[in-house]
Amino acid sequence: MDGVTMPGKGKLIRRDDIFLNNVAFWRNVPETVWNYTIGGYQGIIIGGRWVMKTAIKAALLSALVFPGTGQMYLKRYVRGLIPMVLTLTGMGVLIVQATVGALQELDKMQSQGGLVDLNAVANRAAASSASGDWYSPLIVPMIVVCWLFSVIDAYMLGKGKEPPTAPNRAKGE
Repeated sequence: MDGVTMPGKGKLIRRDDIFLNNVAFWRNVPETVWNYTIGGYQGIIIGGRWVMKTAIKAALLSALVFPGTGQMYLKRYVRGLIPMVLTLTGMGVLIVQATVGALQELDKMQSQGGLVDLNAVANRAAASSASGDWYSPLIVPMIVVCWLFSVIDAYMLGKGKEPPTAPNRAKGE
């Protein structure tokens, strides 16, 4: 049974120890931790793997790593590339605008022969990424919408890949 994720409750040898195999085990695990469930699964490490449904994994990848990574995890590569490309493009435009603004401020300071004021450079970089072209105010909302779409889409795609579960099957065991 080593390395196998069990679909139901694991077996508790002693009330306070959980054995992964003959060598590795957790000592003094409280009963409340042993009985804790997430979506019908025990919320502890079983067989060396944290039990988590596919939809939750995909949504968390898109939410916490980068938009589109949940779709990539689900092997929907083109669908994952769309939010990735849109988000990277938006971030790239913001970075370029901030860099150009900061460089212009540095050039201005150097041409005046004064010392470089890092606060002024930072303020100019922030202001230039927030204003300028007509599309600048749309970039951050576009990134947020792409990120949210990616999380919801990854969750919905993952729900379609999960096997159906029998109602209350774990409760009767």
